[in-house]
Amino acid sequence: MPAPIALQLYTVREALKADLEGTITKIAEMGYIGAESYGGLDAAAVKKAADAVGLQIMGTHASPPVGDQKDAILEMARTYGVDHIVVPGLDRNLFQSRDGLQKICDLMNEANENAKSAGIKLGYHNHEHEFAPLDGSTPYQIMLDCMSKDIFLELDTYWAQVGGQDVNEMLDTLGQRVPFLHIKDGPGGAHDNPQFALGEGIMDVPGIINNHAADWLIVELDSCATDMMEAVQKSYTYLIHNGLARGNR
Repeated sequence: MPAPIALQLYTVREALKADLEGTITKIAEMGYIGAESYGGLDAAAVKKAADAVGLQIMGTHASPPVGDQKDAILEMARTYGVDHIVVPGLDRNLFQSRDGLQKICDLMNEANENAKSAGIKLGYHNHEHEFAPLDGSTPYQIMLDCMSKDIFLELDTYWAQVGGQDVNEMLDTLGQRVPFLHIKDGPGGAHDNPQFALGEGIMDVPGIINNHAADWLIVELDSCATDMMEAVQKSYTYLIHNGLARGNR
């Protein structure tokens, strides 16, 4: 059976600012089974709106639960009723040296212990800069070597390919450590190039999805060359009509 389809709510951040309940309702009406939230939203309001229309909050992006922010982040996860938190990125300057990456690993490992103590799994979401050459390796590989092996990976397939990686080879290697796939499409190239609805860019979306048994397929567009809500709908339709994901419509 195909994996269920969710939307990363950051994709529709501007619409949420204008009308949170209405935007959540539209996502559910499109057919999305789930949504992945992100830090900065009113968790209780998002959860209430999602519950009202049967949209499952399946996880959330958040800063690492450490220090003064630990309790607030873990409480946010409890409000959503999720057992997966994903760190969506960290200071890019830290990825330029092994010393910086060791700081990242120390931070992630501490955050992981805090999350585990609350019954929550911690994950990491990549961009493209983790794949720049560094000392005969890449920051991503160095992170994999020094982070706890029970930190899961939310692989952003588009940014991995933009970073020069063979996504299917990565998934073959990482296997079950990648329960969530971020699926997006676009022209490639510079980080700020506007992205496209699925099926309209450089990505072999069917080849990637059919190669990996993910628990969730998560549509995420950081920016878009067209109307964002239209691209969200077209992306859902593309996945469903090609038998690549499971939805409610």
